Amino acid sequence: MLRCCARLVVLTLVPGCFTPELKPEAGVWTYNDVVVTENTCNPIDVPAGEFTLTVLSEGNFTIEVDTLQNPLSCSNEDEAFACPESLLAKFGGEDSDAELLITVEIEGTFANSTEFSGSELIRQSCTGADCDALIAATKAKLPCSIDLTFTGRFKE
Repeated sequence: MLRCCARLVVLTLVPGCFTPELKPEAGVWTYNDVVVTENTCNPIDVPAGEFTLTVLSEGNFTIEVDTLQNPLSCSNEDEAFACPESLLAKFGGEDSDAELLITVEIEGTFANSTEFSGSELIRQSCTGADCDALIAATKAKLPCSIDLTFTGRFKE
């Protein structure tokens, strides 16, 4: 009898020990409370804004922003999420052998399915034989990086 009761207690406690996979809401989110924590690039202003989060499958989602050339592919496990380094934008001169590459990497933690806090690392670099000329013409500091923190909230 005691053995039977012990099994029943264990079975009732076990489900409470596991956290179900947190699934963020799909739709429009706001990008707020932006704080640049380190910047080795030229001074920038990073405004708050909006992005679209699309849930692809359990643990996988994308982030799309109008200014991005490609959506960011992200994954989450429990509350933690990460969007590995991805090409944010690429600019090249028609008549020069230089390309400015901008990549972004994001990681963060969901407080729940409608709020998160995160950090973002933006890297800028140049490839090609004419990079010195591009850097001189634009007065860019390359390579460089920008670290920032932000929050996200589900809007609709």
